[in-house]
Amino acid sequence: YDDLPHYLKSCFVYCCIYPKDYKIERERLIWQWLVHELIEEKEGIDVEMTANQYIDDLMNRCLIEKARGYGYEGTHLTLHNILHDLALYIDGREYSHASATEHTHHKSLLSVHDDAEGHKPNALETANKVCTLLADSKSDFPLPYIIYLKSDSGSGSKLHLPLFYIKHITNFKWLRVLSLRACQNIHELPKSIEDLSLLKYIDLSYSKVRPLPSSIGRLRNLQTLDL
Repeated sequence: YDDLPHYLKSCFVYCCIYPKDYKIERERLIWQWLVHELIEEKEGIDVEMTANQYIDDLMNRCLIEKARGYGYEGTHLTLHNILHDLALYIDGREYSHASATEHTHHKSLLSVHDDAEGHKPNALETANKVCTLLADSKSDFPLPYIIYLKSDSGSGSKLHLPLFYIKHITNFKWLRVLSLRACQNIHELPKSIEDLSLLKYIDLSYSKVRPLPSSIGRLRNLQTLDL
């Protein structure tokens, strides 16, 4: 890791916002890197091509690996548990374990977990600096689960919040990535979604969110809407 160029370090650490053993879609990860401007633009070279080269470089250094299993070969990636722990340790000021607090507004990466214990209602309501909200669900879990937080204030924490706080989504004024992939307990987005003027990426695939509010068409910076 110490020998990595700075741009690969950032991309590697970003991967650990996903839980351990999570199978990360390669294409999806690339879009998230792009949205967060982690890919260096090179004259005459497509930025997605550069992102794919980043992944290959990380794989060649054995920092990420191809996910195994039917339906995942060649399309998904994963981090070994030890490397996941390493990524969290590398920047302990940004990633650490704690309970949700009123200081959640400092976070820039946020995920939601199926854990109702100890959460504070105003934690999400004041999280106005969050840039990424991941609330994915997968077959191993009945409801969306925790990933991690990245803090731009140097005091990261692990957050436990119920998914019904989606009603406060428009408080995330800095939000660029919204993923509700496979979430079965959310059926609509608020009409005020247009207030999230910086939103670039929305993933509603395999979710119950239908229909979409017409105001989503007024998101001028939106680049990807995955249904």
